[in-house]
Amino acid sequence: NSIDLEPKPQKVKIIYCSRTHSQVAQMVSSLKSTPYRPRMAILGSRERLCIHKSIKPRGNYAEIIPGINVTNECRNRTRNTEKTRRRFLSTVESDQAYDDDDPPDDLPGDGDGGGGGEESAENQFLSRKKTCPHYRQLTSGRIANLVNSTFVPNNKVDCCSVGGKKSTYGAHDIEDLVSFGVDPYLQKNVAFYRENSSQPFGLELKVNEGRRRGCYVKGAKKGFPADNGTLKEDDKILRVNGSNVAHMNSQEVAEMIRDSSNNPLLLDISRGGSGTLSSSDGRYSPHAACPYYISQALAKDAEIVFAPYNYVLDPGIRDALGIELMNSVVILDEAHNVEDTLREAGSGKFGEFELCELVVMLNNYALTEKSTGNMIELEPSGVPGDASGDVEYLCDLSHSLLIFIEKLIEDLRKSRTVFENNPGAKGAQKALRDYERFHSPDDTEYEIIYDGPTGNGVGGKAVGCLGFFQRLGLSKSDFEKLLIRFNSLDKFHRGRDGSEEAVERDRTSNLFDRLGDLISKLYRAVEAPEHFYAAIVASANGSLEFASGGEPDVRGKSKPTSFPLIPPKTIAHPDRIPNPCLNQHCRAVSSNVFSPVRHGSYCDGSTPKWQAFLCLRLLTPGPLFSTLAQECHSVVLASGSLSPIPSLCAELSLFPADSGPEIQKASSSPPKDLYQPASPNRLQNHPRPLQADHVVDLKKQLFAVTIGHFPDGSELKVTHSNYSKPGFLEKLGDAIVKIVEGIPSGGVLVFLPSYSLLRKCERLWNPDIGNTQSSFWSDRFRDPSEEPSIWDRLKAAKHNVVVEPSGGQDLFEAKKRRIHGICSNFWRLRTACCLQREGK
Repeated sequence: NSIDLEPKPQKVKIIYCSRTHSQVAQMVSSLKSTPYRPRMAILGSRERLCIHKSIKPRGNYAEIIPGINVTNECRNRTRNTEKTRRRFLSTVESDQAYDDDDPPDDLPGDGDGGGGGEESAENQFLSRKKTCPHYRQLTSGRIANLVNSTFVPNNKVDCCSVGGKKSTYGAHDIEDLVSFGVDPYLQKNVAFYRENSSQPFGLELKVNEGRRRGCYVKGAKKGFPADNGTLKEDDKILRVNGSNVAHMNSQEVAEMIRDSSNNPLLLDISRGGSGTLSSSDGRYSPHAACPYYISQALAKDAEIVFAPYNYVLDPGIRDALGIELMNSVVILDEAHNVEDTLREAGSGKFGEFELCELVVMLNNYALTEKSTGNMIELEPSGVPGDASGDVEYLCDLSHSLLIFIEKLIEDLRKSRTVFENNPGAKGAQKALRDYERFHSPDDTEYEIIYDGPTGNGVGGKAVGCLGFFQRLGLSKSDFEKLLIRFNSLDKFHRGRDGSEEAVERDRTSNLFDRLGDLISKLYRAVEAPEHFYAAIVASANGSLEFASGGEPDVRGKSKPTSFPLIPPKTIAHPDRIPNPCLNQHCRAVSSNVFSPVRHGSYCDGSTPKWQAFLCLRLLTPGPLFSTLAQECHSVVLASGSLSPIPSLCAELSLFPADSGPEIQKASSSPPKDLYQPASPNRLQNHPRPLQADHVVDLKKQLFAVTIGHFPDGSELKVTHSNYSKPGFLEKLGDAIVKIVEGIPSGGVLVFLPSYSLLRKCERLWNPDIGNTQSSFWSDRFRDPSEEPSIWDRLKAAKHNVVVEPSGGQDLFEAKKRRIHGICSNFWRLRTACCLQREGK
């Protein structure tokens, strides 16, 4: 047979991104309501997808386990699981037999309550190496088949299929992945729509034989609603339209389906397994599989992938998840947030204390012996001309990173000393005088050194933060070498046994994450320094009260942090001298054999009054977006507030360099050549970018006014100094009520500057905030002579008051769903007064 040498065209993949998980879930819900069923995947974090009982237990009665770093715990367990698997596969002993297609359900290190009884010495050792049974199940063929039959649509589902909002086959969300992970055999809410009530569903059931109980599928008649590929032969029907039929025979279930007037018909089925509905009570299937890695596997061959857009915009997250952008169409919804997200992804802040923690960690590696067990192959860095494939000892590799971190610390320490000793306007004495006079916040930052755009550049050329790298003596080639060595050391660390204590393991993993973040962001900055600024700033260690000579333990103030101790220093012996460096380069620069180079002597456990930070800021999102745009087939930006488009294109570096002057002269009606720049580029020209008029008629629908005084003439200015005064919040609440009472219809949204002020107002305005009795009794026990509270007046005006919770996005979404449920059940609650923190 001849071999076809013609390259096959790659399938275009759509990656749909929005700002949050909840907005992504809304788009998946919209896909479910259509008859289209492309191969899809939805990406989520380990925090949302983990089902391990010792980390994130699932079920109606599951309790949250506090103090768990889900990411680090998952990495450690999956690493150990893979090592255990390889060890079993390499053994020839019969009692250690291991089959990838049928992995064991339970091992001593799984932490799910298995492996009971007295354990052998080997099992006790394995239990210290925590493993994950759900990750282990991913190698089995049964899980692959169940994933394919549950989440991958077949050719029977297309745009001509009869379907509706509950036709979820082939479209799934985070909850569907978690439910599948807990019990892969259970499929809920399988929906069959029919064109009219007289049409049969066409479902064929097996006749019960002998004492076999339950109802099992035989097949589906061709051309009928059940013939969409969802059901397989021998699937057991567990529920029909919410009714439990797990113990009914086929005849009884057939009559129930035949008599059903519901459209769609909803079935819960079990495809093998226990054939029960046990997953809701916290009992897992023995073959429960990891949803996090299932979602990544589905994404590789998906036609459309849903994800929060920091998964795509942040290079670090994108690389960690292995998201391939080549030949992809990336749709960025809510794109007015893209610029800020990109700036944040390219920026970072790194303090003295965490850099000293890195010194202690790297110094421990640098002191290891040179042996074959400590030889590391250099990993590719992703930059051209890297030295991957070479081999270095662990001590030499770590030493290179250690010298780099010490350069940063030396620069920070010198800058902090200058700040502490400067009596002028940019010194610590002036900062403390301002604190005494104006009560400056404790987190106030004081700039010491600035390397960034000045407006003039050097010789007319923008240099940005180039001066920072020149001061350190570091170039682009240096960072390329650092990236190679970090990738290699990180792989070595991730591949270790992980038998240390969980707290220490999490701390070390976090330090590696921060080290990688530091090197990668500085590498991007040295590539294009004109787009960045680097500043060294000082901030009080703990509080300005401590910096001014006060006690370290002051109620309501953050406690100051101490430098770590580098071995052999201890709390009892902080004056011990650090071990000498054994690296040949450090030994060569030391002129006196009795004064060798010793790293980290400043890691002595002392508690300085000030801490210095390196602040790296990306000024324009263009560099990161250009990388994204070059890799993708297309990028679609969609939002209701992208105008003016020329300024957006300039900010994202979508115009060629020679069109800069025209951009600066652009008005609200940009000239045609802005959309058609002279040099070739990938910006859409024909047709022009869609730019709709605003939906709000500013003359008829918008009334903007500022209110500067209360009715009694006092100043209405919500600042910390004002709302701490007696009576201010009462007058503020009264003013809000009067404004709300003047708005006859519709809801009112009130923004307050902070969560602390929001909670303070809620406690003051609502007399029942701490009352465990119902509002029915509290209203009757209240003195009728009392004037109604601010809360009562708000409820009288708008029927309901909703306060934003401060427990994160999940709690916010839960409360929002509860309020929507109230409003849908009680028509009189169509209006409400909502109190929120500003910026939500």
